[in-house]
Amino acid sequence: MRGARGTFTARRTVPVLRDDWVTFVQPPVGFTLTPVLRRKAEAYWKTLAFEGAVVLHHLDWDTRPIVCDTKCRDILLGINVHFRQRDGLLMANFPLVDPGYEPQHPWSTDDPRLAAAARAVAAS
Repeated sequence: MRGARGTFTARRTVPVLRDDWVTFVQPPVGFTLTPVLRRKAEAYWKTLAFEGAVVLHHLDWDTRPIVCDTKCRDILLGINVHFRQRDGLLMANFPLVDPGYEPQHPWSTDDPRLAAAARAVAAS
């Protein structure tokens, strides 16, 4: 309804995949979060000053090598990603939840904040 009072034109955009993807290696089978490890993970998460949300993706084995050039093997960052996410959504304020971890799959994202954190860990 072009020109009608009280209407506006909604613009649609097509999302663009970023070049910088990171995959978070899943914890081993039978992994549980001990109280000491939980405190360390919480303290580490606070140092990131992470806010907002991230969409995590499960990429199939054919796509992952093409898209993901960084694998994050840091235990504290990996714990925070795997134990804070809920069905592929990671919110900064989600608590760490240890459901008696059943290995699922690695999570991947193109979020620049998590990619930068993974690169920083790999560089140190």
